[in-house]
Amino acid sequence: MKSMLTDSDYFAIGSLHVKIHACEVFLKSALDFGLSSKTHGSSTAQKLTLGQLIAALKKKVEVHQALKDLLSRFLQSRNDFAHNISKIPGVDFGTEQGVNNLREFLESLDEDTDVVLNVFAAVMYRWQKLNFPDFESEPEAKQILDKTFALHGSNLDQYFSIRSEVLEPKKNSNKKKKR
Repeated sequence: MKSMLTDSDYFAIGSLHVKIHACEVFLKSALDFGLSSKTHGSSTAQKLTLGQLIAALKKKVEVHQALKDLLSRFLQSRNDFAHNISKIPGVDFGTEQGVNNLREFLESLDEDTDVVLNVFAAVMYRWQKLNFPDFESEPEAKQILDKTFALHGSNLDQYFSIRSEVLEPKKNSNKKKKR
């Protein structure tokens, strides 16, 4: 059966793959820096899968229901998209209705990806303001971050609460380990 996908469908699929990857990288940075007292150093989250990353996030912060629902839906949709696109319910590349169902799925996943990106952009912006208040970004970037923070910054407390043990610096022990 011949595929009913158009060039714009293929473009949308490829673009969404790139956007989701960027979202995952951004989430890893937010986990390593924006939701901890860390200001530099190597990343511990860089090798985690998206599911492991969300589990690690839940260990660092108390995730509220609105964000749990979003992340759960995002993870499931992302996994279906990345691993089983042809098995998404209602998707059939050979029929007009099946392709329309795919387009609706892609649009929904794209919207969820935008919200996840914006929420964690607000986290990173808050972290940057707290840790590097004199940092000056490009005017265009600052405008985008200010807008993102205005939309989501005030809602961060509705999405999660940082656990107190995450923000407390680890005590440095001067004791030498025995070999």
